[in-house]
Order: sequence, then C-alpha cells, then structure tokens
Amino acid sequence: MPDTPKPSDPPTMGQLFWLGAVLLVEIALAVYLLVDIWPAVAQVPSIAIATAAKAATKSTASVGQVPQIQVFWYHWSNPSSDALYLIAVVLLGAIGASIAALTSFATFVGNRTFIRSWKWWYVVRMPIGAAIAVVFYFVLRGGLLSVSTTTGAISPYGIGAVAALAGMFSKQATDKLDEVFTNLFRTEGGDNARKDNADGTQPPTSQ
Repeated sequence: MPDTPKPSDPPTMGQLFWLGAVLLVEIALAVYLLVDIWPAVAQVPSIAIATAAKAATKSTASVGQVPQIQVFWYHWSNPSSDALYLIAVVLLGAIGASIAALTSFATFVGNRTFIRSWKWWYVVRMPIGAAIAVVFYFVLRGGLLSVSTTTGAISPYGIGAVAALAGMFSKQATDKLDEVFTNLFRTEGGDNARKDNADGTQPPTSQ
C-alpha cells in the first residue's frame, strides 16, 4: 500500500493542537448558548397561538410570556420572539459550520495531508456559516423560497434545521441564493448588451 503523500506546507504539532482546541471551544460555546436559550425559543409558537386566541375571543385571560434567559452573568427579561429566533439561527448556523470544519480538520489531520496555509479557513468557517444562516433565514422569512408568515407560526425546529444545514453546507446554500437572485434580477440587455460593459466582455451576436 503506497504511503500517503506529505503536504508541502506541513503544520507543527503545536499548531494542530491549538487549531483543534479553538474549533472545539467554538462549537462547545455555541452549543452551550443554544441550550440556554432553546427552552424560550421552543415556547414562542404556543405563546403566539395563545395570544391570537385571546385577541379573537376578546378574552381577558392572561397569556404567558417568554421566560427570562440567563447567559453567564447576563439576565435577559421578556425577549422578543424575533430576537430569539434570530439568535437561534446564528447559533445553529455556527454549529453546522463547526461540524463541517471539525470533520474536515479530523480527516486531513488523520490522512497527514493538512496544509498550514488553510488554518484560517477553519478559523473563519464558523462566522461564515452563522452569517449565511442569517441570510438564508431572512430569505425564507421574506418569502423568496417559501410563503412568508408570522414568527409565531414558524416551527423553531424547522428554522433550526434550515439554519444548521445552511451553515454546514454553506457552499450549496450560497449556490441556492445565487440561483434565487439570478432569476429574481434577470435582465434582458442592460450592461451585458453594451460594447463597453463593466466586465469587458463582448455582447452576444445574433446568428
């Protein structure tokens, strides 16, 4: 069996240790924060339904509120539903991206093909995944990929799954957004039809 080729820019053991530690701390922190806020996020639909029923029946019965959240030393009283969903999307996008980064890191280190110049890709993978998950969330809420609806009518588990998958498969999510906006803003003519267009390409000629 042939030996695995060694990379031309191999990292030191110390660099691998610290990079792996950073990736593990990132995902552990994101999971901890998600566990802290998720009970409140999960109650958003039921509270929204109770509020709507109260308004429809003109009842004077009190409706429950989203419980207070404590993250480390910070106490967050009466958080809004939209804020809770947005924070959950950020955390789940970061977790999905961290899963992809850790899987790739373990694979390349295990195969002894890790290249030191790629270390920043692993560091920025988590914030990129979180940002893409937020963009994807707004696209969904805006109705570009599905029917827009109110916050209370959205399943937190469905939104969480989409956010995590968008972070984990950021390349595919970006390609999907590119497809959406290419179709949404498709033009006939415009800059591409001019001889002095911005990208320097020539317009197509008719046969």
